[in-house]
Amino acid sequence: MSNTTLRLWIVVALVLAAYGVSFLVKAGAATPEVQLPDWTFREMPKQFSSQSEIWRGEDAEMDPKVTAAIGAHSVVDRMYRDEKGYAVSMHTAIFANPAEGALHSPVNCYRGAGWAKITEMSAEIQVNDERSVPVNISTWERNGERVMVVYWYQIGEHVLFGRFDLGKVRWAMRGQPVWPAMVKVLLQTSAEGDLDDAKTRILDLAEQIGRWINQPSHQTLVGEQPET
Repeated sequence: MSNTTLRLWIVVALVLAAYGVSFLVKAGAATPEVQLPDWTFREMPKQFSSQSEIWRGEDAEMDPKVTAAIGAHSVVDRMYRDEKGYAVSMHTAIFANPAEGALHSPVNCYRGAGWAKITEMSAEIQVNDERSVPVNISTWERNGERVMVVYWYQIGEHVLFGRFDLGKVRWAMRGQPVWPAMVKVLLQTSAEGDLDDAKTRILDLAEQIGRWINQPSHQTLVGEQPET
């Protein structure tokens, strides 16, 4: 194969790749018909118990202007603490428009607020006895303060982390006339001390929340009644 032919095929491959990325992004931006769940995060227990931790939570009211800016159908924030006093803040939201939810990726929001990302990786949490799902876990620093963040979005059985993933989910769910609403979970804890300890704590709470979301009565994440 001549160099000219090889270069031509490389150009074609790049064009096709760019088209594929563009398609997935546009697909993620399209708004399907969405059915809201018949449950609310306010129904979630304020106490979780695992083999290693007991978590107790208190609701934290959010500024209505901030809630409106997020574009969510509903938002619930809490602060959970374990028996040793370690705190993990929880931000949850349900989006009738999945594109709106994916637009507010925590990675973009933290970076936009002046945080510098130090590390980023994926982890798995067990949401029932047969199934685990991936979550994003990262550490951030700003003005000498360090935090650890865990988040994931969920649409039915699909887990995603941003707009590009939303395009892939839309492709996977093509042909379905109605989508479940998008659920977002974001957890934050201090990363000033032992990072392994912080990771264990935050993933433990993430798993309790994931199990609650994916319990049998919530498996489809679909309902007929909107949240109030």
